[in-house]
Amino acid sequence: MNVDSLGPRATPPAVLATTTSVPGTASTTTAVPNPVATTSDGSGVGVGIVILIAALAGLVAFAAGRFIRPSTPSGPTPATAQKAPEPATVVLDSRAAEQRERLVEAIIDARDRSESRAVNHRLGKALEDVGIETIDPTGQPFDVEQHAAQPPPLVTTDPALDGTVAEVLSYGYREAGKIRRLPVVVVHLLDRSIQT
Repeated sequence: MNVDSLGPRATPPAVLATTTSVPGTASTTTAVPNPVATTSDGSGVGVGIVILIAALAGLVAFAAGRFIRPSTPSGPTPATAQKAPEPATVVLDSRAAEQRERLVEAIIDARDRSESRAVNHRLGKALEDVGIETIDPTGQPFDVEQHAAQPPPLVTTDPALDGTVAEVLSYGYREAGKIRRLPVVVVHLLDRSIQT
């Protein structure tokens, strides 16, 4: 079936343009073809462009809805809503656990050898971040089950310091509530020869 056999195409209405040449004089009106609704052959392509733009706008809105997560409402949740699952505890396989153990031992060894306070602090923070607590008993009473004493003791004349930890030679470590390594310490010992 030939489309032209259906009859003449409807011509879109013209747009009237008014121009004024000099203020105070008569204005002229000219009929100009509607550029949005027609093309050079008189077909209604302008309407197709409007439809295409609307379709593209809808597509953009759809894509934005897929990639932008809507905000969750604040306030009480309905009783029918399911509770979010608790975060799973990370369980390391044997190879990963062995690698972690090597890294932890290397950090502890580096900390034992370092003479820089800043480096010691940074290494201690790194161990803390993976769940290993530093044991620094400086000033605490010496406990044979919690500390390893390194001879010779540090002799003191102050009775208040007798039997306390004077210095930590190497830190101890605790992991998951269990002692991983005892701290090696120097203990104050009261000089009894000067007492009367």
